[in-house]
Amino acid sequence: MKMELKGCKVLVSKMQDVDPWLHLERNMTNEEYMKAVLQAKEHISAGDIF
Repeated sequence: MKMELKGCKVLVSKMQDVDPWLHLERNMTNEEYMKAVLQAKEHISAGDIF
């Protein structure tokens, strides 16, 4: 997961180099994000999403 975070930071940095007005911020906590991911996985397992 640390590698993914590092990759995201590099991507954001590159995007800001292209557009210095770009400002990204979180709209949910890590806990909220993980809960949403688990819910999505449950829907996929149930066949609701494919």
